[in-house]
Amino acid sequence: MIRELREKNPHLNIQTSYEFSPLYRRLGGDPSDVIAYSEIYVPDSEENKYIPSDPNLENIPLVTKIQKDVFDYSPIQAGWCFGSGIYMNGMEWHKSSEVIIACTDMLLFLGSFSDIKNDEYDSRKAISLFLKKGEIIELYPLTLHLAPIRVSTPFKGAIILPKGTNLPRSEGIEGTYRAINKWLLVHPENLKGVAQGAKVGIVGNNLYLNPLSEE
Repeated sequence: MIRELREKNPHLNIQTSYEFSPLYRRLGGDPSDVIAYSEIYVPDSEENKYIPSDPNLENIPLVTKIQKDVFDYSPIQAGWCFGSGIYMNGMEWHKSSEVIIACTDMLLFLGSFSDIKNDEYDSRKAISLFLKKGEIIELYPLTLHLAPIRVSTPFKGAIILPKGTNLPRSEGIEGTYRAINKWLLVHPENLKGVAQGAKVGIVGNNLYLNPLSEE
């Protein structure tokens, strides 16, 4: 699949999680219970959607293990991101790790916080990371990312973050400071994000993936 994906997307330098990166690391663990749960309870969706917390997911042994190993028993929230998007549209970051369990094949556009200059990020600096169904990665604090990208069928991913992340701030939005533990820059072509008051700061092309045909 990775060969076909690269052939169909020569404009992207697509890498796999086995390649070293200062932005993330692979995690071990058996994702079968998380994947099985997602196949029953997480719907396919044309629109990207995010559910911050699912108590049933949070009680699955793999998630409680990640809470111990990655977050040192600190309170977490485990929820879902799912949809069919193919465009970068923006980059967000947290001052904490984020763990992603790929319940389908997916692609992530990732970047380094140090490449943001004057609240602008050049999309040419982003990397394209292919995750195969069942892979688990930890995005390090300040790694730029946004919603996954579908590779063929709609994507589904379990998202684990410190409890409260992405909830509204009592002070409201301040520049890139969008929500609790969430900072965001969007591409000007992301009309929905712009209409919601997100700070425009992605320069260059709005990166996209040409998905493979659904089998």
